[in-house]
Amino acid sequence: MKKLLSVLLFLLLCSIGACNKGYVPLSGKITFPDGKPLTKGTVVFSTSSFQARGAIKEDGTYVLGSLSESDGLPPGQYNVRIDGAVEPTGKVLPGPGSIQEMRPLIKSGFSMTCDVKKETKTFDIPVAYPE
Repeated sequence: MKKLLSVLLFLLLCSIGACNKGYVPLSGKITFPDGKPLTKGTVVFSTSSFQARGAIKEDGTYVLGSLSESDGLPPGQYNVRIDGAVEPTGKVLPGPGSIQEMRPLIKSGFSMTCDVKKETKTFDIPVAYPE
């Protein structure tokens, strides 16, 4: 019975975030040079062995999560990319099915790095309009 209670307590602590004490909660805003926010997509922070991601909200903000939706990530050097920053053009592509044509919302090839430290709380990301 004691063993079962110990396991349950461990699982409870992990579910509320006590098992990832070294993680840094990180959020930010993604904007174009004119100050308008990027409103769609997912921001991804990754290394060769770890990945954290956050959905981009309508106001351009994001919150990173790895084990849960907003638990953050461990300190370290990360590659940053943005996935899914597209919108439909309203045209249907020729061929079988009805696949919507999509247009990118940011300049292709976006990539940057971020050095996350324990004291890092926010990381704003500048993006450019497509050419």
